[in-house]
Amino acid sequence: MKSAVVEQNLADFQDEWVFLCASSRRLEGMKVRVDGTCEVLKKALNRVLTAHGATICETNYSHRVFLNMPTAEDRAAKVLCVWSGQKQEISPNGRMLLSLPALYGAGLPEEYDRNAEDPAAMHVADALASIVSALSEFSVGETNVSAPGENALVSRQEGLRCLRILQQFPERRFYDDSAYGGNLRALQQLQLKLLLELDRICRENGISYFLGGGTLLGAVRHQGFIPWDDDVDVMMSRENFDRFASIAPKAAKEGFFFQNSTTDPNYHSPFHKLRAKGTLFVTEFSQRFEMQQGVFLDIFAHDAAPKNKKLLKAHIFMTTLARSMVFHKWDDSAMHFYGRKKLFCRIATFFVRHSSMRRLEKIERRVMTFYNKRNTGVLYDSMGEHLQHGGFDADILQETTTALFEGHRFPVPKNFDAYLRFSYGDDYMTLPRPSLRCAHHSAVSFSLGEEKNHHE
Repeated sequence: MKSAVVEQNLADFQDEWVFLCASSRRLEGMKVRVDGTCEVLKKALNRVLTAHGATICETNYSHRVFLNMPTAEDRAAKVLCVWSGQKQEISPNGRMLLSLPALYGAGLPEEYDRNAEDPAAMHVADALASIVSALSEFSVGETNVSAPGENALVSRQEGLRCLRILQQFPERRFYDDSAYGGNLRALQQLQLKLLLELDRICRENGISYFLGGGTLLGAVRHQGFIPWDDDVDVMMSRENFDRFASIAPKAAKEGFFFQNSTTDPNYHSPFHKLRAKGTLFVTEFSQRFEMQQGVFLDIFAHDAAPKNKKLLKAHIFMTTLARSMVFHKWDDSAMHFYGRKKLFCRIATFFVRHSSMRRLEKIERRVMTFYNKRNTGVLYDSMGEHLQHGGFDADILQETTTALFEGHRFPVPKNFDAYLRFSYGDDYMTLPRPSLRCAHHSAVSFSLGEEKNHHE
C-alpha cells in the first residue's frame, strides 16, 4: 500500500466522511479506540477523529474499531462500487451496503480499484465503513470490518448528493430538505401533537414532568425544536413515571398509543413511548419485531444514585450491564459488553439465553431503582444516553418553571442551566458545526399518513 495515497485520500474527503458519520451520531466527545495492523491507516484515522472532537482512547471502555485487510470472501459480502456506478453488489437482505468505495475510491488511482491483488482502495473504504458503523450505532465494543451483512447507513445516492451540496454550500444546514424526504418539519409538528397529548394527560391527573434532552435544549436555545432534531424527550421522577404508565393506556385519546412492555409484549426498552397511530417510523432495529411502530415521543425517568464516586461508578456499570442483557435478549444476540474479555461475555450470554425476558427486565428495574428509597441527593440518567455522565445534584430538578416551545408553554427545570451543562457541556448555547446539524434517527420506513402498522 502506498501510504501517501491513503493519507491524501483521507485528507481530501475527511469533512464529507465526518458528515456521513454525523448523519446518525455526533463525533464530539466520543472516546474511540482504533486497532489493527495497518499503522498508516490507524494514524490517519486517529488524526481525522481528533480533528473533529473525538478522543483517542487506549482503553477498552470506548468505541472500538478493528481494521484489517479484506479477503476475497469479505469483499464479496460488501459493496464494490466504482465512482461511475458501473458495478455494485447488494447485501443478502437486498439492501445496498454503505457505499464508501464509491465516495472515496475516486481519490485513489484506478489500478487500486481494478487490481484484486492490491486492495488498498477497499482497505480504506472498509476501514471507514467500519468506523462509521461503530460510531453511528453508538455501540461499545468491537466492530470487525470482515463481518458480513452490514446495514446501509447512508445510501449511495444520498451520499453523492451530500457531497455535491457540501462542495457548493460549505456552510449549509442539511436538515431543511434532506431528512425524511423533506418532511422533517411535518414530523416535528406531529411530535408536538404527541407532546400536547402527554401534557393534557399529566395536567388532568396531577403528574409532574418536564422537557428533557434535545427538546429542553431546543426550548432554551430555539424556543422550539432544534431545527434538525427528529424526536421529543420528556423526563419524570420514577414515581410519576410509574403513575403515568398506569393511567396513560386508558387516558390517551383515540389516535394515540402508550407503549411499554405491558401494552406491547414485543417492546422492551426501559423507557416508555407515546405513539401516533396510523403513522410509521420503523428503524433498522425495530423492523424485525411485530410491534406498534408509529411516530413517537420518549418518556424517561431519573433514578437515585450514590454520592460516593466508586459506588456511583459501580452502579453505572451494573445499570449498563442490566440494560445490555435486556437488549441482547431482545436482539437475540451474544453479549459484547464494554470490551470485556471473552469469558465474561460468554458467561453473560449463557445467563441471558437461559433467562426469561421478564426476569431480565425485573433485574434491570431493581438495579436502576436500587437507591431510590435512600436520600442520596444525587440522580442519574438511568435510562438515557447520558448514563455515562455520572450523577448530578437532585436539587437541580426540585423546582420547575415553564418555557416556550413551538408557541406553547411546557414545564422545564427552573435550574435548566445546570441540567443542560451536565447533559451537553458548558457551551450548550453554541450551535454545532454545520456538518453535525443532522437528524440522528435512521428510519427505514417512514410515513405521516394513514398506513396501518402492527397492534392497530
